[in-house]
Amino acid sequence: MKVCRFRNPNDEYFRRHLGRFVKSSGGEWVVIAGGRLMGFTCKENLSNLAKKAHKQFLDDTPLLSPTPRYEEQNHIL
Repeated sequence: MKVCRFRNPNDEYFRRHLGRFVKSSGGEWVVIAGGRLMGFTCKENLSNLAKKAHKQFLDDTPLLSPTPRYEEQNHIL
């Protein structure tokens, strides 16, 4: 079986930690920049966290993604 590798460290971080995100912060938005977790937030505060990530990692495009709830994860997979 071939292992899936991502070129973008933000995508790789999201893939490795998705299960933990679902358990701890399902239903919220996650922001990852520079291959690091910037935080979780509701949709209304997403732009503030995205701006913070962009200021800290100027050359990186932050990953913004909704985190599925545990119940939704079964339907996605």
